[in-house]
Amino acid sequence: MCGILGQVTGAGSSNIAPDFIKTGLSELAHRGPDSSANSSAQVGENFVELGHRRLSIIGMGSIGFQPFHLGSITIVFNGEIYNFRELAKEELGFSRDSINSDTELIVMMWQKYGAGCVSKLRGMFAFAILDSSLGRIYLVRDSYGVKPLYHSFNGHCLRFSSEPKVLAAADKDIEPDLEMAACYLVKGKYDFSRRTFYSNVESQNPGTILEFDLSTANPELMAERQYRQLSKNSMKLSFEEAVQKVRSSFLTAVERNMVSDVPVSFALSGGIDSSSIVCAARYLNPKMEIEVFSYTPEDGTISEYEYVKSLAKEFDLKTNKVALGQQETLEVFEEFLTAQGEPVQSSRQLAQFMVFRAASRKGYKVMLEGQGADEVIAGYHGFAHFRIIDLLNRGNLVGAVKLVSGWVNSNPSYSLKLLLALLGQEVLKSGSAPSFIESWARRKFLNDNAMSLASNDLIKAAENAESANSHNEGGELAGSLFKRGLVEATTKTYLPQLLRQGDRNAMFHSVENRVPFLDEDLVNLVWSLPDNYLVSDRGVSKYIFREAMRGIVPDKILDRKDKVGFVTDAGLLPPKTEQIDSRWFESLGLASDDSLHTESSKWRRMSMRFWLRQFEDSN
Repeated sequence: MCGILGQVTGAGSSNIAPDFIKTGLSELAHRGPDSSANSSAQVGENFVELGHRRLSIIGMGSIGFQPFHLGSITIVFNGEIYNFRELAKEELGFSRDSINSDTELIVMMWQKYGAGCVSKLRGMFAFAILDSSLGRIYLVRDSYGVKPLYHSFNGHCLRFSSEPKVLAAADKDIEPDLEMAACYLVKGKYDFSRRTFYSNVESQNPGTILEFDLSTANPELMAERQYRQLSKNSMKLSFEEAVQKVRSSFLTAVERNMVSDVPVSFALSGGIDSSSIVCAARYLNPKMEIEVFSYTPEDGTISEYEYVKSLAKEFDLKTNKVALGQQETLEVFEEFLTAQGEPVQSSRQLAQFMVFRAASRKGYKVMLEGQGADEVIAGYHGFAHFRIIDLLNRGNLVGAVKLVSGWVNSNPSYSLKLLLALLGQEVLKSGSAPSFIESWARRKFLNDNAMSLASNDLIKAAENAESANSHNEGGELAGSLFKRGLVEATTKTYLPQLLRQGDRNAMFHSVENRVPFLDEDLVNLVWSLPDNYLVSDRGVSKYIFREAMRGIVPDKILDRKDKVGFVTDAGLLPPKTEQIDSRWFESLGLASDDSLHTESSKWRRMSMRFWLRQFEDSN
């Protein structure tokens, strides 16, 4: 994994930042401390500069050095292509070991297939390809947006980078996007579309290729192509057949994610997702040394560490316990928000930050984690409200009642009150409910009064941002609201913000975080199965995955009915930030921080204050 950036300035550009590459490479040093390089080229009337920071993981030494040139093509690449050796043999006719870097593989595949090669890649990636013979530059992002890619474009100058703050530092016209700030503060929503917290800086849609023409006086956006198309076909498999396919696909995903020339580590909470990754690694590699890093709250009130200790004993794991208390929160709060470079949702992200820090301090460059499992295989609340609505729409009242009853019994960590809130949320989304109704629902069911404390102007600003185009999910799955709910959670509402935060947390410590549950083949398989394979008719979430892991993961883990994850100490909050002056923040016209009810809304307010002040200080 690495950090990439680039700048294309046209003949008519007045927005020239001559030190953009040099300054940007310095800003991205944490993403690639092993080496740094850049190159430039004149393509027609456009001047192209590319920069790369390298974290060496596959192909050590000079192998895979970037920017990489082959013929008329130059690439800067962030990420990993796990099937590069297989593609070298099957698509290019090389012996399995004759290509030693995935960077070289991408360029050779591009030479043979053009942009069509991207759909054959399995991994996580964001890259830019300059083809000087065609006068084109392409920006490419992986199917689910695991690797970040941001750009700013004003018609005369194109810039891109792995982090948006690099783009903001180069352009005095980029300011905080106050509509996005309002949406985040009032509704807790962000990272659901191209828009970022920076005006005129966009996050490239996952699964897309942007093509810019450089044969004209200025770079010109020719096309945005969606190369990832969700499967609209349902697989007709018996439950037993599907269990075997899911088991095999998941083991393949974990095996792919362990491809590395350096040792890999694992995040282990003790829950189903991270435990399945660790147990699968042991199943695949009985003699492998496995070191895990586990977060547990300092006060110990809510902890999964008993499951971690049990797994460690049974599977011979080397454990590392990471704790976070109020004092350490005060010490690392500013460092954490500086690493994020944008506001965050809650203290859970700070706990994750500490896990990556612990792994980095033990010398690890790679960590596998369970991110994406809840969205892909129907975790969290099991998306049961979608299944209930589907059943009611089909007139199956008995099935709906059965599922509600089973869901409440199978998910004791979620109450019937939450289920009603989720159902109500879908009803509100189906129409055009006034803001005061949504505000009442949030207070009633979620104890979140941030919306009721906002002015009408702020609510309107939030709604304007919310109505912006969401990430393009590459078409909708045929059939149920339930499946569409999984797609929405993966591409819009939940996962994009978690992936952004996870990437920043990991890369700040020069650690590559890998997410086996977002393996494209695994996702396509799971989403092609019947709804009741994912959430059973009795409301059991992750149903088929639990069954697929029998014999690999202990039953006491698979039969867990609670979900904890990165839960921090009760009342764990960052330092008071009302004393931080910010003209941008004051312009939002918010009520006092003390009037907020929830930990999440307080964190949002505090991190927004801090980020806006940081923006002012650095710009």
